[in-house]
Amino acid sequence: MSAFPFSFWNKPVTITMPAGFQIFLSSGTFTAPTGVTAVNLLVVAGGGGGACSGGGGGGGVVSTYDLGNSTYSVTPGNNYGITIGAGGSSGDYVGGGQSAGGNSVFDTLGGAVTAYGGGAGGLAGVGGNGGSGGGGSGAGSGSQTAGGSGTAGQGYAGGYGLVASPSCGGGGGGAGGAGGNATGSSSGNGGPGYTSPMGLIVGAGGGGVDFGGTFGYNGSGGSGGGGNGSQNGSGYVSASGFGCGGGAIGYNGAGIFYSGAGSPGIVVVMWGVTV
Repeated sequence: MSAFPFSFWNKPVTITMPAGFQIFLSSGTFTAPTGVTAVNLLVVAGGGGGACSGGGGGGGVVSTYDLGNSTYSVTPGNNYGITIGAGGSSGDYVGGGQSAGGNSVFDTLGGAVTAYGGGAGGLAGVGGNGGSGGGGSGAGSGSQTAGGSGTAGQGYAGGYGLVASPSCGGGGGGAGGAGGNATGSSSGNGGPGYTSPMGLIVGAGGGGVDFGGTFGYNGSGGSGGGGNGSQNGSGYVSASGFGCGGGAIGYNGAGIFYSGAGSPGIVVVMWGVTV
């Protein structure tokens, strides 16, 4: 294993990689090198977009390190399609528009390996389901709005929102832990991302915010690049890591503000791995 520095969204990142690897930041094709008959994978889906006022869920993560260091069979010289899931769209408090992240896929001889996109944050209702679930909104019917469910083995649920004033939203779930629940005096933080053995943190959730946007109860994005909750769409509300959920916004009547968009996923193909 060796350290490998590169840059993503103008931010330096150093990860530890095996001798043989290929990183995909956009959809493409992996051609198995001569002599390589098995690969390890890290497949990360796109993060969900934040809403008013639930945080977006982190993209689902499939890591073969967590599957008993299992490998997937490949044939030297053959091509294998790779799809990188896009980050979910941001939304506003009038018409919504927030969306789930896209799935990331690696096609193998034994079938596709799919990581599921993060769920969108809740707008006046529950958070969306996905790789990790979106946070529930601070507006809706009843006393709580549920966070969305995560996909087993890939991510965690979003936190719930509280409808009663100050109407705080829940944090989006992360691939490393659940999104934070709202309380009477705080919005939920985004769930943490998954820390791979390479040292790369992926799939963090976005923070929630109070629906009225007047109390300043902004949840923080989860570790690994989840977007922060924000009253007016400023302050790193968009996700900044791989497959992370966008932060929520609040409605304060001063204009149309947009929540944070989710960030796209990543696929890393490795061979000759020693763990």
